[in-house]
Amino acid sequence: ADGADSDEAQAMMQRLGVSGSCESVEPPEPLQRFLYTWGDNNCGQLGRSNGDDEGDVPRLVKAFFNKHRNESVMRVRPSLGESVAIQAEEVCCAMYSWGDNYNGQLGLNDDISAPQSRSTPTLIQGELEGLVMKDVACGENHCLALSSEGHIYTWGEGSEGQLGTGETDPVQGWFAPHKVEAADLAGMRVEDVAAGQSFCACIAVERE
Repeated sequence: ADGADSDEAQAMMQRLGVSGSCESVEPPEPLQRFLYTWGDNNCGQLGRSNGDDEGDVPRLVKAFFNKHRNESVMRVRPSLGESVAIQAEEVCCAMYSWGDNYNGQLGLNDDISAPQSRSTPTLIQGELEGLVMKDVACGENHCLALSSEGHIYTWGEGSEGQLGTGETDPVQGWFAPHKVEAADLAGMRVEDVAAGQSFCACIAVERE
């Protein structure tokens, strides 16, 4: 009877796709997540071409499409005229931006006197290079990003103090990501970020 019960149990596990041995089972590959955009494209904010006038229906942003690698768009945050997205790339989550860049809100370190808009997603480097990015928020003309280590990085328009640097006069540094250092955030780990038109907010917990 015990043998029959064992055979029945083994058959049931096979029907359910469960192995009765101790062999390791490879987890399924995660599904790729693709980005689609539509609407106004006067500043390249759809991540396609400025000459692409077919913005009235969703279309794939081909810059993120790579059928040979398991890459996915994890987050996308559109704003007034720009967009920022986080893409998972092997061991890193990199950040890309595109669209209007008049106020340096793409974080690409353009010359402050002659910023250039981008019509296709462009990798944000500088202080974000090599970091695993967790989230991003966009205000009207500024952005703030959250790293997996719980630090905030900001860039773009800062005349209302929304970059958290303590400065309100335009400087070249506004056009590239920089880590926010503040006395009240010392010893804290930021868990969530948000942006309004010209201000920012975050939720933080004490570091262990």
